[in-house]
Amino acid sequence: MTSEIEIYLRLAMAFGIGLMVGVERGWRGRDLPDGVRAAGIRTFTLIGFLGGIAALVDGTALIIAGGAAVLVLLSAAYITGQDKNQSHGITSEVAALITYILGVIAVRGDMAVAGAAAVALVAVLGSRETVHGWLQKLERVELKAAIQLLVISVIVLPVLPNQGYGPGGVINPFELWWMVVVIAGISFAAMAATKLLGDRAGLFWAGLLGGLASSTAVAVSYARLARETPSLTPALTVGVGAATVLKFVRGLTIALIIFPAGALALAPSMLTAAAFTALATWFMARDQKKTARSINAADTANGPDLMVAVSFAAVLAVVTLAEHFGREWFGATGVLVVAALSGLVDVDAVTVSTARQALASPDQSAALLAMAVPIAVGVNTLAKLAYVSVIAGADMAKRYGVVALSAIAGLILGTLLVRF
Repeated sequence: MTSEIEIYLRLAMAFGIGLMVGVERGWRGRDLPDGVRAAGIRTFTLIGFLGGIAALVDGTALIIAGGAAVLVLLSAAYITGQDKNQSHGITSEVAALITYILGVIAVRGDMAVAGAAAVALVAVLGSRETVHGWLQKLERVELKAAIQLLVISVIVLPVLPNQGYGPGGVINPFELWWMVVVIAGISFAAMAATKLLGDRAGLFWAGLLGGLASSTAVAVSYARLARETPSLTPALTVGVGAATVLKFVRGLTIALIIFPAGALALAPSMLTAAAFTALATWFMARDQKKTARSINAADTANGPDLMVAVSFAAVLAVVTLAEHFGREWFGATGVLVVAALSGLVDVDAVTVSTARQALASPDQSAALLAMAVPIAVGVNTLAKLAYVSVIAGADMAKRYGVVALSAIAGLILGTLLVRF
């Protein structure tokens, strides 16, 4: 401690944490008769204050002893309640133990962390009805999909090495598996959005927001959903179209951030393509029939299909190797070839690399940027059409084909405007 004032402030924080949790717990049990509540506003306030006082003493013995005392008292209160045939959980008991620990942290640790954790604790305690309502509506397939997504993102992804292997060190296991996570995540988001917003609005917004990460991942995910649920094909096509529009806007934005002068030459082709794609997507949205049901357990009995995501990651690895060898074999003059290869799976990478090259020699590379990026996004648009055709079949391919060809027409027209 640096001063008595700081000690008082920290004790006040410990006191306030207990008071805040106690208000929520007291309000929750306000209708219970006296003697039934194990802990209310005063008890929780004292528990938080106790943690702060125990933390003032050097060493950890008193802190441990205080925590043990709180635990014993809470256990006795719980057992007494059970003896009186009062059926209840142990939420208040656990909350009290956390309050004590946060009181200790407020005095001996970071006050901001203690305060934030206390707010989070109160938020969790106060959301009981909302959380229980969600659980009532949660179906087994959605729970399974959520667990699956957590496993591949929280358990598998962090342990993968985030470094390059193979020729040129271009195969990065972390980045490849990240694409698996993105595709599975978009599929899960589509399931959740359709349940909350309905088919048309849910799939549109999930596709549009998914396009912030990868429009190709949206196409792969939605194609898989279309294969499983053909009746949703029109709405899924609109979602992929929305992601495609965002791809053009995102690519232009990246170029503007890195190399504003060169991006001005790129703007006509990207904006024209975005406008043409948006028009075709709007046409598809008008043409689609509103389906009567949303994605449910019968439609997605297995949740997100990880095999589709893993297969795409494998394709990404192959294309990444091809791009590496293309750079080696063709050198600087092969930028357009590399852009075409990159477009099979990604657009942002070639946009970033070409824009950075343009910074080194603006006079020579501005025109190259205006050609390389449209080639990459054009190939990427056709690649998405190919993925949709293989995964979903002819119906979605025909619908998205209209969107894809409109995008290509916009790219060509915009590029001609730049040249002439």
